[in-house]
Amino acid sequence: MLLFNKPLAWINEPASFRVEEDVIDIEAGANTDLFCDPTGDVVFKNSPLLLFQADKHFQFSARLSADLKSKFDAAALVVYANETCWAKLCFELSPEHKPTLVTVVTNKGLSDDCNHNVIDTEPVHLRISGLGNGVFAFHIQEEEGWSLVRYFSLAHDRFRIGFSSQSPVGQSCLSWFRDPAYLEHKLQGLRTGK
Repeated sequence: MLLFNKPLAWINEPASFRVEEDVIDIEAGANTDLFCDPTGDVVFKNSPLLLFQADKHFQFSARLSADLKSKFDAAALVVYANETCWAKLCFELSPEHKPTLVTVVTNKGLSDDCNHNVIDTEPVHLRISGLGNGVFAFHIQEEEGWSLVRYFSLAHDRFRIGFSSQSPVGQSCLSWFRDPAYLEHKLQGLRTGK
């Protein structure tokens, strides 16, 4: 499979999937997630990830929606070095059963977990920007333009990026990714998103 003339590869097979030029659907099976609790007590590494090799500088975006049925069901954009170094930008069902923007950053095998704003409409337009040297920015498209969600670094120098779906406590989650876009260009305005 190719996307943006780059080979796509799975880490963890999905329950089902469809990959076309402007449409990607990924169904996660039961009890699937990518998360390493900060205590080290709970580790999930089995959510389906569809990834391709990233350039040093890039902007990668898509419009996300999902059939959110159980808490923590999510569609996500992912930047991934290995099992202990990765980050994800999620459209996720919160414990209060509200669609929520969630970010997770994992370094040295331990994740943090941050719930941001509730998402009132979908699909939600999300973007990962690679700024070089393991530095990244997460943005969300709002009426006034791209808004910064998170600015962070990962302790690695080579990354793949792509799509994921998860259902940690549910039976499945079907996630839809529309209009994926990839630009090999460094983001100039971190706060403005331009």
